[in-house]
Amino acid sequence: MKIDKNLDHAIKLIKYFESQAFIDEISKLMRLEDFCEGKREHLYLVLWHLKESDFELFSSFLQQCFMHYHTSQMPHR
Repeated sequence: MKIDKNLDHAIKLIKYFESQAFIDEISKLMRLEDFCEGKREHLYLVLWHLKESDFELFSSFLQQCFMHYHTSQMPHR
């Protein structure tokens, strides 16, 4: 029972890391003008862990962040 509960929790975490909500949060953090050292360290730790645990997901995440950033910078018509 405990293993199933932990597996369920792990699956929910992975789904969160793949979600648009997570990408939006990271995007907000990267745009903060007063991006303090503590928040930067947390971001780097999350990205390092993602890279080490699932490189394909890490690559997909970076690609989506890149696209989100560049599309959000385009002037609205």
